[in-house]
Amino acid sequence: MTSDGLSFETVSSIYNEARPGYPKELYDDISRIKKITSQSMILEIGSGHGIATKEISEKWYCSIVAIEPGIELIDIAKKRLVGKKKIQYENCTYEQYKKDTAKYDAIFSATAFHWLDQDIKYTKSYDLLKDDGVLVLYWNNFGIADTRIEEEIRGIYKKHKFGINSKDAKSLQDEKIEKRRNEIIESGIFELAMHKIFSRNIGYSSELYIKLLNTFPDHSKANIKNIEGFYSEIRNVIVANNDYISVSVNVNLEIGKKRNLTIASTG
Repeated sequence: MTSDGLSFETVSSIYNEARPGYPKELYDDISRIKKITSQSMILEIGSGHGIATKEISEKWYCSIVAIEPGIELIDIAKKRLVGKKKIQYENCTYEQYKKDTAKYDAIFSATAFHWLDQDIKYTKSYDLLKDDGVLVLYWNNFGIADTRIEEEIRGIYKKHKFGINSKDAKSLQDEKIEKRRNEIIESGIFELAMHKIFSRNIGYSSELYIKLLNTFPDHSKANIKNIEGFYSEIRNVIVANNDYISVSVNVNLEIGKKRNLTIASTG
């Protein structure tokens, strides 16, 4: 896991406030690909505050092993999931995780899989899954719904010489989603069973939107020289818009099924 992936421990309280969960329809679609029951064994990678953990648990009442390297995040998750006895927490990275017993029916990772070591994340997942197991990956992707507000805020990023790209935000997001979709196929050991995008808009106040930005690892003092001025200018734009900004949240769901490598190698 990269150092950026480990940085969420430092913003644990605001992450819990500012980051939304995932659509109910996403879990309904997962059920169409893989039957998960109360008897199923699930591994969750990067469980964080337990947002997705709670959703998975309440959907299927299954047993979950939740891997999370941040001990403060595990503490928050335990409070969120108090009373749920079928959840076991492992305070380590996925790269460090070891299991020698029965394999899993599914591996889930919500907005975390991209932080893992590229050289092992697919092969390790393949080895930890049963033959009919599935790899379920999904991400929240954030944007600004109002074009005028987006342009004003984009101007602030340009002024502070931070994160500027010639492409618009929508194009960059589409490229990121496509890359994550293709990565499963290119792994050579998983076939893509489902690729779907769920879109919604969520309203934020200026205070909550600044907290959301603070949960992004690249929005730090190391990357933005005058970070106080940067956030102040963004806050002023939102306050001038009745202290409201509509954030577009596109969730991309990718489900991979294990390929039969014996057949693939001989056929």
